[in-house]
Amino acid sequence: MPSIVANYKKQETVSRLKKAYTIANQTFMMSQLDNGEYDTWDTRISGVEYINKYFLPYFNVVKVCENPQDCGYSSTRPFKNLNAEQNNTMTLAKDRRIPFLTADGIVYIFSTLSGDEMLTDHNLYIDINSGKGPNMFGKDVFTFKRLNEKGILPVGYELTDAEIKQNCSKTATSGTACAAKIMRDGWQILDDYPF
Repeated sequence: MPSIVANYKKQETVSRLKKAYTIANQTFMMSQLDNGEYDTWDTRISGVEYINKYFLPYFNVVKVCENPQDCGYSSTRPFKNLNAEQNNTMTLAKDRRIPFLTADGIVYIFSTLSGDEMLTDHNLYIDINSGKGPNMFGKDVFTFKRLNEKGILPVGYELTDAEIKQNCSKTATSGTACAAKIMRDGWQILDDYPF
């Protein structure tokens, strides 16, 4: 019975991740059709304006999270690494990182490129079950990059299989390349995955 439950959880994780990834890529492409190539987007506007213009119109948004609790989190830093240590990634940073919850219970956290310290941050964090937990990279939180002319790709897409496996392991300090591992493994969570 425990293996049946574990297999179900793995399948559910892959299914929700694949759905969120597909939606993120489709909406990113639709926004570029309406607003021009990604590298021409206006990074001088506020983070709220950036999200409102380039992302929110393309998602089925239930709520823009003005505080961590709106997305089901207890703090602005709710995520853990695969080794269970606290991660410093902020889900919410005024005018730089604005999360929103969609109708299917997925939280998308786009870095907005607003403000000097965020100019090189093209990250997208996807929490496939909002604040329900475990709020851990590689389990229910996955990291992606927005790339001009390539779309949205998982962090680690350019790494070797060995480097991805090292990043996505139980002893990893982050687990940010776990979406890349799942994708390289044919959208499966295999036995060597730290689930």
